[in-house]
Amino acid sequence: MKWKQFIFLSTLNVLLVLLVRAIDQSKWRIGNKWVKQNARGYEGQAEVLTSLVLECSTLTPSKFVVYYPCIIQLADGEQFDGCY
Repeated sequence: MKWKQFIFLSTLNVLLVLLVRAIDQSKWRIGNKWVKQNARGYEGQAEVLTSLVLECSTLTPSKFVVYYPCIIQLADGEQFDGCY
């Protein structure tokens, strides 16, 4: 398990606000990875926990996405918990 990493977002990163089951969640695509900001507090932890459970399953790694916890820092210095 990786420790929380910092993800620095510049003004060049395009913010996508997606409606997911009536909850707005901010997401950024950086290369081939998605960075997701916690909107309600624990979405990132749920993604990371699900990844850990699936890594212990019989599924092959190509069948699921592994998420890691991170701290997202926006261009203005504001920070949020999330995952990538």
